[in-house]
Amino acid sequence: MNSVTARSTAEFCEGEQGASRPRIHETWPDIAKGIGIMLVVYGHVARGVEKAGLPIDPGFFEVVDALIYAFHMPLFFFVSGYLFWGSVSARGFLAVLPSRLMLLLWLYVIWSLGHGAIEVLLGRLTNGNLQWAEVFALWQPRAHFWYLYALALLVLVSSAFVWVPERYRAIALFIAATLAFTAPGLGTGWYPLLVVCWFLVYFAAGFLLAAYRFRGHKFQPHALLAYLFWVALAIGWLGLVQQNLFFKIAAATVGIGLVGLLSLVLARYAARVSRWLAILGAAALPIYLAHILAGSGARIVLQKLLGVDAVWLHLLLGVGTGVLLPWALWVLTTCWGQGGWLWALPKGRKAGVRR
Repeated sequence: MNSVTARSTAEFCEGEQGASRPRIHETWPDIAKGIGIMLVVYGHVARGVEKAGLPIDPGFFEVVDALIYAFHMPLFFFVSGYLFWGSVSARGFLAVLPSRLMLLLWLYVIWSLGHGAIEVLLGRLTNGNLQWAEVFALWQPRAHFWYLYALALLVLVSSAFVWVPERYRAIALFIAATLAFTAPGLGTGWYPLLVVCWFLVYFAAGFLLAAYRFRGHKFQPHALLAYLFWVALAIGWLGLVQQNLFFKIAAATVGIGLVGLLSLVLARYAARVSRWLAILGAAALPIYLAHILAGSGARIVLQKLLGVDAVWLHLLLGVGTGVLLPWALWVLTTCWGQGGWLWALPKGRKAGVRR
């Protein structure tokens, strides 16, 4: 497999092996992404089942849906910020920013248009009623592609802190993100500002953790204690300022912490399980981009063509196809050297990641 193409998208948050500083590879972020992407796929499959009118138990659906959506996307922003620190530490903000934004923009455009076109053409079989005008309104993120849009904004805003001395950069970003979280949209209701205010705090928390853990490229327990102090201080302050935001960020922080801890335990004590989760985590973005097409396709076949309404079977096959089919497509296209543009910039352009 061509390592440049195969991992350029899956590890687009990690950046390149830097010439100025060595990179330290860890397994737990890939494991955490593997867990996270399975939760994402399940959440979308379950919502599709519920929206299609299949007899899913309302209590079960609502409880599990609330638990997953409390932290699964903050988890991805947290891990992205953690890995982004390695990129800027190795190469600097100004070197990382152009390739990262180009990749995110490319993926956002081609997948928004391609996915939207399929939804319109198969409109009679799906739960939605998408129109062509909505497909081409790229200034308004649609469906799950808002994540690419939001991540590009977070990378851009974080890069603006290049003017802060490196020693204080991570904490300055985290403080600014915490303040922004208390005023979503800064009172404007403008979507780009809203997503920055909603999610920058998680990205900045991951960035801060990496900065504390690997300063000097050595594991420093006292640095982790300092990190926990700042996070606890931010959460406590939010509790005094706005209780509704306190519960939101507290739930996300607990979820991120539990997944992170589970990932560390699996990496240490369950090599086989952690290896498979890390494989999924390495392909988290390709799976994220294509999982709704695969999962929805499974539901359409079962419900519309075969007349199956067994919820457990819809959930099982929906999650299985939503994870495995995009993963297989990613592997095959990168092995064959054809279709790599689905996951990375076309050849002749800088892909943003080299291994």
